[in-house]
Amino acid sequence: TMPQQSAERQQAWRVFIEQTPQLEEYATFRAVHERERRPWWLWEPRLRSGDLRASDYDAAARDYHLYAQWIASEQLERTLREGQAAGGETAQLYLDLPLGVRRDAYDVWRNRDIFITQSSVGAPPDAIFTGGQNWGFCPLHPDAVRESGYTHVRHYLSRHMHASRMLRIDHVMGLHRLFWIPDGRPASDGVYVRYRADEFYAILSLESHRHRTCVLGENLGTVPPGVNEAMDEHAIRRMFVVQYELQGDQQGGNDPSQPPFNAPPSNAVASLNTHDMPMFSAWWRGEDIDDRRAMDLMDDAGRDEEHRIRSELREALTRWTRITRGIESPSASDVLTALLTHLAESSAELLLVNLEDLWQETRPQNIPGTWKERPNWRRRASRSLEQLNQLQDVLNVLEAVRAARG
Repeated sequence: TMPQQSAERQQAWRVFIEQTPQLEEYATFRAVHERERRPWWLWEPRLRSGDLRASDYDAAARDYHLYAQWIASEQLERTLREGQAAGGETAQLYLDLPLGVRRDAYDVWRNRDIFITQSSVGAPPDAIFTGGQNWGFCPLHPDAVRESGYTHVRHYLSRHMHASRMLRIDHVMGLHRLFWIPDGRPASDGVYVRYRADEFYAILSLESHRHRTCVLGENLGTVPPGVNEAMDEHAIRRMFVVQYELQGDQQGGNDPSQPPFNAPPSNAVASLNTHDMPMFSAWWRGEDIDDRRAMDLMDDAGRDEEHRIRSELREALTRWTRITRGIESPSASDVLTALLTHLAESSAELLLVNLEDLWQETRPQNIPGTWKERPNWRRRASRSLEQLNQLQDVLNVLEAVRAARG
């Protein structure tokens, strides 16, 4: 049931609908989907083609989705407004642009001519995911999206940048190439398909300039030649993620006063992990390794080798914390604080702090390639923002980071 609204609020809602392109069509699609209870490609031809009529859906369901989008938009604007009131103009929203959307999503239904609906995007086999990864969404057709004038790309970039002052591009390598997996085949049978990266970068640059939004590229994993150079050329910030940097060969040399990873560059956004990685507490305990083994994403030998490497990294981080922070027997929380403080003291342009790490959450937000096996993106945080103000340990870490950042 829709909540009762004053005349003023009803007018504001109508203005929002009028000023938001595609919103009414989106809400209608969602309402039809609820009545049909099956993906759009199984709808009758008339519905599938986009001829949606009032008799095809419940008007209340359509209004619900219109209302939900309005409230979400208001929440974003209020968050930014209140943040700036408390922290000045430097308080800005940082949003994430996902690499793709589900096959049964409105975006694909509306723009089906530019999507490949018989393939999914993923990643080839590697040392961690020995069977490869299937991320469960369909790719854009490189020629069709170009022939469309990149209208869909420009639209979603504009919508995201309208609400943010920094936008993270998930898997920025996707501007250059994506790993396509044919339906019904394992990820090991996939193939890389190239895109016109220079045209994507041009669109990114134009929209970034229009909206005065900084762009950050997630350049982790297998990075093909030319990606980092293109990012630098277009002033796209890089990511520096400690968990990922610890996987490399740089283990701090023979100097125990240095952490077992290199210093982040000045054009980087630094963090301990990302939403695609285990929480710090789970990583520290090696729970992510056992979880991957339980899902048959690695064999016993791979699990044992991963635990051996993780044990060496824990020892190196514990030793470094003891020497640099003067703590005789550092706990996992001490190491966490030391790492965050170290990143805060670095030349990295920005530092991201995962609030869930601060209360030692172990459940992941997302495990790539497990969209069928795990409830990714559906877990609620176990603490509210209001509760954070009552957690002294959390406040102490944030204060240490603030002081180190200056």
